[in-house]
Amino acid sequence: MSRSCRRVAGLAIAVTSLLAVAACDSSGTEGSGPAGGTATVTGSGESTASGSTATASGTPTVDQIGPCGNGALHASVGEPQRAAGHGSAVIKFVNELGEPCTVSGYPGFDANPDGGEPVHASRSLSGYSGGAKAITTLTVKPDQAVSATVEWLDTDTDGSDCDTSDSVSVTAPNTGTTQKFPLEVGLCGLQIHPVVAGTTGRG
Repeated sequence: MSRSCRRVAGLAIAVTSLLAVAACDSSGTEGSGPAGGTATVTGSGESTASGSTATASGTPTVDQIGPCGNGALHASVGEPQRAAGHGSAVIKFVNELGEPCTVSGYPGFDANPDGGEPVHASRSLSGYSGGAKAITTLTVKPDQAVSATVEWLDTDTDGSDCDTSDSVSVTAPNTGTTQKFPLEVGLCGLQIHPVVAGTTGRG
């Protein structure tokens, strides 16, 4: 074989070897890194991939449940209860959205005296008649209710009777949905407490 033929044959062998190495590296059989993305295991043991909205079981996680927006929660107000100069009522909010949603914090509550300016209830975690131990985010299933307690004083600090409302306005937490109810509540020491699970207004 001539010297030029041997040189061409050697180059061909070298090129073939380089192609074989490149094919091995691209196959990922050795030393290959992850293909991209991460997996997260939730507290329930479900595994979710980053960038994905579905869990392994197809059930939404808490992070995927949206807040109860305008029109989602329907309010009702229970009969006032009175004891030792204090009055209170339980406000219930029922989820009418048709899917789970989350709610947290304080409802809006205004007492409307006949011919006077509305009296806004001050916010407090708890009081004489009920309330919450802490503000928490609650997941409300369809047709399920959460509740909050509103309370007031029937007598003022000087012993005189407090003025009363002839209606009240209730706004679901973090929404602009307000409902009005005919209800007589005292205008002294009016307080609203955060929503809690269940229908008793006590957390």
